[in-house]
Amino acid sequence: MPWRYAGMLRGTLGWIILVVVIWFAPGFAGIAIAFTPPQYGPDDLSAMVTRNGNGQRVVRLFFKPEEGVTYRVYKHGRGDGRKFRPLDPALTFNPDSPPSQGTNGWNYDSVYKYVYYEDGAVTDYEEYYYFVRASTDSAWSTPPLKEYVVARAFPPTQTRHGEFNEYTGACTGCHGLHSSRRQAAAGTNGNRPLCHLPRRLGLQIR
Repeated sequence: MPWRYAGMLRGTLGWIILVVVIWFAPGFAGIAIAFTPPQYGPDDLSAMVTRNGNGQRVVRLFFKPEEGVTYRVYKHGRGDGRKFRPLDPALTFNPDSPPSQGTNGWNYDSVYKYVYYEDGAVTDYEEYYYFVRASTDSAWSTPPLKEYVVARAFPPTQTRHGEFNEYTGACTGCHGLHSSRRQAAAGTNGNRPLCHLPRRLGLQIR
């Protein structure tokens, strides 16, 4: 008889533990995967790799500006160590006198109402990161970088994987065969579709 009660007790205790785990699991998961979106820099900041009127490979950074706000672009490339460096000039946006600096500078698209900064010439198969500081940021003097929206570019495409997904779960299938810093890693391998599903299909490998 005591053994039977002990078995019942163990079964009941197991159910209690299961209910507690299920009840509190979402909270624990929230703690583990909590993410705070960046609060500084344009929310719509994006990068595009293209060629300018001089035929140079360049990166263009797009965002919609606010009137009277001063913006400065910061850039990090492979040769810059661990530091972002400021790019000149800064821009104080005035819709009555929008920028039109041509290549390597600020320009304005009057149709879509955004400004873009052209940075070039850039080197193919080198990775670049950019963020934009605004005079309205409370951290204008010493920005906490992790709180900024960061755009990246990997010439000659916008990402290091071209038309394929930026992140996959099959990286070692390609990067175990060749360097990730040269053209071969950027997509000359004829078996690349085995590692990256095309983004145009709306599929992701995780």
